[in-house]
Amino acid sequence: MSFADDVKAETRSTGTVCKVCRIIGQIDPKERPEVEMVMADPNFVAEAIARAMARRGWEVSGNVIRNHRRKCISSK
Repeated sequence: MSFADDVKAETRSTGTVCKVCRIIGQIDPKERPEVEMVMADPNFVAEAIARAMARRGWEVSGNVIRNHRRKCISSK
């Protein structure tokens, strides 16, 4: 095990799933890959994503999307 893996194993999370991850888990599987691709692409602005999600009934803020990108996507 590398040192980085050891540190990751020792890092404790809050145990809560981020709001964007919960929403993605509930999205129609046919639509999910496109949503995940947009979330991962830094060319799409978080505020624009939040507005598009709100039109579909998925209420999140740009800040929540930025947190998702920083904590959930970049850690994969």
